[in-house]
Amino acid sequence: MRWLSQATEFSATVRGVDLFPPPVSWLPPNCILEVDDVTKEWTWQQPFDLVHMRLLDAAFTPEENEEVLYQCYRSLRPGGWIELLELTADFQSEDNSWSQDCPLKGFMPLMKSAAAKTGRPLHLYHRCVELVKSAGFLDIHEEVKKWPIGPWARDEQLKEAGSLNLEHWMLGAEGYVMYLLTKFGDPTPWSHDEVQVYLAHIRKELKDHNNHIYHRVLVIPLFWKCMTG
Repeated sequence: MRWLSQATEFSATVRGVDLFPPPVSWLPPNCILEVDDVTKEWTWQQPFDLVHMRLLDAAFTPEENEEVLYQCYRSLRPGGWIELLELTADFQSEDNSWSQDCPLKGFMPLMKSAAAKTGRPLHLYHRCVELVKSAGFLDIHEEVKKWPIGPWARDEQLKEAGSLNLEHWMLGAEGYVMYLLTKFGDPTPWSHDEVQVYLAHIRKELKDHNNHIYHRVLVIPLFWKCMTG
């Protein structure tokens, strides 16, 4: 929730939406946090200047992905902006530094298999541009970057980004994995303890700075809803 502190830098009203109440005890005066389901009909009365979404792979069915982006389009002011950020659903090694039997190599294939069984596949990285075009957006720009996991990169900006990404994985891995593997694990659903043991191995490998692991990340930076409305 680091973005909350950044809201104070702007005069705009910043509205955050999630399915569950966030664990925060303080909000900037210009920030509103709401519990809502964005796959349902949007009920906000005032149009938005900017919609930002990130890391929502497997959050929606393919049909819901289309509907959510269309509702973004419909809810923006003429000339409004949308910004998206999604990771590719695999780990890669910068210099083949991981071992042949590194458990990270099988992690994402396992997640893809489980997510596909839910009807919410891990494919948003590859569909983002297609989806925003279908929703009606114009002047689309896309950037593909490397996002390290851990502070192994030499570039200082990438080193900082990698440290934040490692923190993201240390704190968030159980939330991503537990439901998928206990309900849709391969070949049969896993037990809670089996998932915890597996996650311990995954965290250990991610924290090993000798493993130069990264994601490809697709950024669709601020682009127009439309030029005239």
